[in-house]
Amino acid sequence: MKSLGILFGYEMKKLWKRPMTWIAVLIFSVGFVYYAPIPLYHFDFTYSVTLADGRTISREVTAAEQDRIAIEAPRLLSGQVIDEAFFQRALDALSGTVDSTELGQITTPNNDFVT
Repeated sequence: MKSLGILFGYEMKKLWKRPMTWIAVLIFSVGFVYYAPIPLYHFDFTYSVTLADGRTISREVTAAEQDRIAIEAPRLLSGQVIDEAFFQRALDALSGTVDSTELGQITTPNNDFVT
């Protein structure tokens, strides 16, 4: 087992002496840093809905609201039985009515998602 460690160290020393190894490590490091999901790059989004009569409703959702939705949405489904009644409630909640085009005035038939 001792000779295996010596062999491994010798081979690693040979690899790290090559400039191509350092270039590959630098390229992979830059790639990992670039593609890493860093929370500081969390931006606001504007969601727009065009109604059947041609009116457009837009609402900006902040990063804090997106985080809150991402945390609370799974909790709403936790422990619920997924059956026909569940899908009917979801369909009723999604087919909301619009009281006015002002922000915060969109309501559902059960007033579930009033903002």
